[in-house]
Amino acid sequence: MPRGSAPSVDSVARLAIDSGGLRQRIGIAPWKVAPGLGIVRAVDGAVRFAQNESLIGVVGHPGSQESLLAASVYNDRGIPQVVPNATSRRLASVGPWTFTLSPNDSVEGAFLASYAIDALHGQRIAVVYVGDEYGAGLRDGVRSKLVSRGLDLVDATMVPNAGCGGSSLELQRAMILASLRRSRPDVVVLAIGISNSACIAEIINAERPDAWILGGDGFDGEAREIRNLSDSVKQRILSVRLWTPDTDSVNRLFIARFRRIVGREPSVPEALGYDGFALLAAAAREGGGTRAGVRRWLESLGHSRRAFPGVTGPISFDHGRVGAQMRMAPIDGPLP
Repeated sequence: MPRGSAPSVDSVARLAIDSGGLRQRIGIAPWKVAPGLGIVRAVDGAVRFAQNESLIGVVGHPGSQESLLAASVYNDRGIPQVVPNATSRRLASVGPWTFTLSPNDSVEGAFLASYAIDALHGQRIAVVYVGDEYGAGLRDGVRSKLVSRGLDLVDATMVPNAGCGGSSLELQRAMILASLRRSRPDVVVLAIGISNSACIAEIINAERPDAWILGGDGFDGEAREIRNLSDSVKQRILSVRLWTPDTDSVNRLFIARFRRIVGREPSVPEALGYDGFALLAAAAREGGGTRAGVRRWLESLGHSRRAFPGVTGPISFDHGRVGAQMRMAPIDGPLP
């Protein structure tokens, strides 16, 4: 498959689960849905999975809001749910049948705030965010860590979760420029998705070319919009990565198999998704093949069992997920 083409979620599931019969007993939620349909698809999918008595667990859904809505169904019906990519901290308290693989938004926000202070020596830190679970959660995580370090946000601006064209762009430009001119930040954290991240980064850089731009894990440096930014903009952007390829045997095997089957390098969501499928498959094999057994096996990681050796790091649930390692990565050029 040519670079830039995304494999189906089934392709990653087949990489992680070596038994066709076992794949049929694991619910596979789609990773991407058409705009505006995510919530409907999540609820419909969760209800459909819940009606399948042979199902022993589900991997998904694609985002925080979708995962939260689906989690209420799974916890009501006693179905183990492994969530690879969603970061909402509310997933930790939605019920005992939901297990997350990514650090939550509070942890990620704290990481971004600490990096802004310690690595970039920032003192005036602002946030631009979208008003969903991801954006608001990341904003709150940044603010909480800043307050604990004796600082606070100089500004927090919510922008519409819209693209970069027409009247939407002009509205976002007006909002961003007003924020920058009243707060004069030296670091701006973007808690937004890919739909408007490129144009917002351009607006920030044009107004404050010396400011650093930090993106959360939703800021995809491989996206076409980001790759097309000018070098001067890209050199001021860093973003969180929840996985970077390592040289251990687990990573080598995963990357080699992915290249052979898909024909390109794996992305961060694909690595996390692979871990989700591999983890649930191991829980099914070693937990007796029942939903209750799968849940007990997952809960035992980090307690009576050693952490599961995931591609994205060791996975355990003794104090929430201890696994996916956060790193700051440049969009272009060396780390500062």
